[in-house]
Amino acid sequence: METLIINGKKYELSKSSYESLNSYINRLRSYTKDNNIDSDLITDLEERISEKLDSIKGNITQKHVIDIINSLGEIEEIFSEDTPEEDFKKTISGTKKGLIIFIKKTINFFKNLNPKSLISSIANLIKATWKSTTRVIKYTLQKTIDLLKYIFSNSIDLIKFCIKNIFYILIFLFFAFGSGFLMILGPIVFTDLTISNQEIFYYLDDTTRYAVLAAFVSCLTITIFIFGAIIKKTLIPTFIAILAFITLFVSGFFIIHGAYSIASNYTNEYKKSYEYSFDIKNQTAVIENFYAMHSSGDFDIIPGYTQLELYKSPDEKVRFDVTAKIKAKDSKKGQEILKKLNEIKIENKNGIFEFQRKNPLFKENVPLTFISYEIKIYIPEFHNIKINNYYRYNHRIKNIANYPVEYDRNTRYIRCYKKELFYDDEQDAFTCKPTQNEINETIEILKDAYNRSYKRYRR
Repeated sequence: METLIINGKKYELSKSSYESLNSYINRLRSYTKDNNIDSDLITDLEERISEKLDSIKGNITQKHVIDIINSLGEIEEIFSEDTPEEDFKKTISGTKKGLIIFIKKTINFFKNLNPKSLISSIANLIKATWKSTTRVIKYTLQKTIDLLKYIFSNSIDLIKFCIKNIFYILIFLFFAFGSGFLMILGPIVFTDLTISNQEIFYYLDDTTRYAVLAAFVSCLTITIFIFGAIIKKTLIPTFIAILAFITLFVSGFFIIHGAYSIASNYTNEYKKSYEYSFDIKNQTAVIENFYAMHSSGDFDIIPGYTQLELYKSPDEKVRFDVTAKIKAKDSKKGQEILKKLNEIKIENKNGIFEFQRKNPLFKENVPLTFISYEIKIYIPEFHNIKINNYYRYNHRIKNIANYPVEYDRNTRYIRCYKKELFYDDEQDAFTCKPTQNEINETIEILKDAYNRSYKRYRR
């Protein structure tokens, strides 16, 4: 073993490794001395060599020394003084020479070109291309087939596994979905969730809240236990799983009891009515913002519905009789809720009647209330009415008929949506007149439906 001292550190090397590295370092020093190169550069290089030697674990071999020398490069390249401009010029010069040589060889090739040899070369090229292409296609097809076989064989094993454990898998999925649902519901029931000034969990007692939390923990425990049964591993002891089943059963009892106690707070119906009347000068009364009954903007927040009833007015005024309906446990609670209800306002803008109400539904917080409205609209004789936005799913309309009478049973084909309605004495209801095109389209739809039904019957 030989000792090499570099950068103030001692390194033990084999004789051959020592000679190679020591020779390289001496040549570095000689080159820097002969070419008047700053001594700081050789110091930096020695530090780099020392760092590379330090990074080697175990004995330093000849291979390590060769790798270090190759990573640093030839000495002349390390200390090359060519500027980027000079390198660029050399590159351009070399490129020019190479281009000239290429052009000369190309010219000589075409001078000595033999047509037979050209045809033979092209034929050989086509054959080689065809062989390469077929080889690639065969290889690709074989790999694709192997992949499909692998997937299919594993799929068969997976299907066999699922069939064998179908009972456990179905139970696992049931409890997994239950755990996910309770995981979302659990934290929410402990909050004072309020929407449109309605406290969603107002009637939910603490026992039911903790029962939901216990049900989630039990459901999750059972899910993990069943998953362990599927993969043949004991993830949770059996006695804990049995305890979770018992806890889930008890929690379910308290949750059902809590739901029943909540439902008992919606047993009786209570109403609040008010009336608006307006003079009308236009031939047609237009109803706007009808969706303001149940929504904040265009989004329905609290479930409910609105029923419209259209009547012929006994006088020359347009009249609106509005009735709000809620459900509560007793009269005291019902009146308390109705007292806080924001009334619907109707504004007459030159024959356009706009429904308005303050958001939220109630002035102050109340328990969750499923509110519905019944609005009777009285239209003077010889006047029409047009109602916008009443086609929403939670809006119902009464005393409206289709025209003509023979299409009355096919109301899903001819509708009076967004059309002017007028009172028809014969039908004793408000209706609209569809265009002839709409009637023709309806006839074609009915014919098509009849033909399809007839073909199915013939089969």
